[in-house]
Amino acid sequence: MNAWIPTSAVRQLGTRPNPGAKPLNLYGFADLRIVIAFSPEPIGTVLATNAFECPKCEYVIYAKEDEVHCPNCTSKVTRATSRNLLEICTIESYE
Repeated sequence: MNAWIPTSAVRQLGTRPNPGAKPLNLYGFADLRIVIAFSPEPIGTVLATNAFECPKCEYVIYAKEDEVHCPNCTSKVTRATSRNLLEICTIESYE
C-alpha cells in the first residue's frame, strides 16, 4: 500500500477496528479505471457491486466494504442505500 499512496492511486476511506491494536486504515483506488484494469471480474460486475455513489456529493467510490466514508466529503456512505455505477450509467444513458 505504501507504494501506491504517493502516486495518488489510492485514497484512505476510513478505518476498521482492530482489537488490541490501533485501527486498520481502509484504502480504495482513487480512479475506477485502475479497478477495472486489475479486476478479474467483468466490467458490469465491478460497476454493479463495488462502485457506488456518495448520496451527498455524488462522488463515485470503489470499495468492497459495505460502509465507508466518502473521500471527497467525508460523509458516511452505505452501499445498500447508494446507487451503484451501473445503475447511474443506465439511468443517464436513457435521459
